[in-house]
Amino acid sequence: MDSITKKDLEAVLDNKLGQYQKTIVDAVDFKFATLETHIDRRFDEMGFRVSKLEENVNRLTVSLDVFLKKMAGYKEEFTILKAEVDKIKLVIKQKLGIEIAAQG
Repeated sequence: MDSITKKDLEAVLDNKLGQYQKTIVDAVDFKFATLETHIDRRFDEMGFRVSKLEENVNRLTVSLDVFLKKMAGYKEEFTILKAEVDKIKLVIKQKLGIEIAAQG
């Protein structure tokens, strides 16, 4: 029977250790590659969602801008109309002696 020396045992263990290291590194690399793919996909999804959100915010901003411009126009028209009604009331009071009061 052959006896195993310390040197033989170290050589076998060094060889096996190298194989185990490679297997472990390959497994870790595979896991990281899978994780990286998953993270990339999630970032792409988040980028798409952010783009959609930006589009919605832009549409809302445009809608609000249009609405506020219309409201400003209505306010100006109302101010002009109020001044015209005040003038008409003054003329009626001066010419006919009738005072017109608003009822609420």
